[in-house]
Amino acid sequence: MKRRVVFIHDIGQTPACWSPFIGRYGACGYLCQAPAWPPLSTAPDDASSRPATSASCSGAGWRGLNIGHVVDHYANGLDRGSPPPLLVGHGLGGLIVQLLLDRGLGAAGVALSPTPRRGCWQLLAPPPPSPIAPSHDARPAPVTPRRLLLETALGIGTAIDYANDERGPLLLVSAGRSRRVSSARVEACYRRHRRSMATTTLLAFPQYGDRLIVEPGWEAVADATLDWAQRVALRL
Repeated sequence: MKRRVVFIHDIGQTPACWSPFIGRYGACGYLCQAPAWPPLSTAPDDASSRPATSASCSGAGWRGLNIGHVVDHYANGLDRGSPPPLLVGHGLGGLIVQLLLDRGLGAAGVALSPTPRRGCWQLLAPPPPSPIAPSHDARPAPVTPRRLLLETALGIGTAIDYANDERGPLLLVSAGRSRRVSSARVEACYRRHRRSMATTTLLAFPQYGDRLIVEPGWEAVADATLDWAQRVALRL
């Protein structure tokens, strides 16, 4: 049976941003899924990377949405899958991976430049310039709801039990040139997770920025996460 991997995109992105990783993981025999955030998809387990529509990218679908709704959306989809998948998230998607693992969902998790669970006021700043190749940046980007961003910066609905010994293995990946999530913040997150007896690994990419999953050299990031996942899988 193929191992399943679920990719969780950052806010302001669509599942299309995972196209490079999906190709890489798929070539290694993984069954890849990239469900969209709730306003962009009507089905939690939608594995497609269809373009976001103009309606789904408008502000209407985001009103009242908080991080808890997004985590529940992914959790509902994961509950229907067996065996539990590998979870891979970027930015806020990386925070969602940690919240799902804390709930006992997912066999293991990879959090790439994960948004801190509290105090990341950079979320409210305009996004940095994108180095993404046109083929991955041509789809319309959804709006970024300030309420969700503000609540996340305040730590509302993002509590994590860092001493949870029952969660799956976790790989944290830092990007040294990130303008939003510094390496120091990822390292601090790693130290908190070390309170748990569960496996926690830290991997640093000093020359990469906020969009490390698609910027030039993304292959090295994808291969490093694949290597970790393969080694962890042998112990599960």
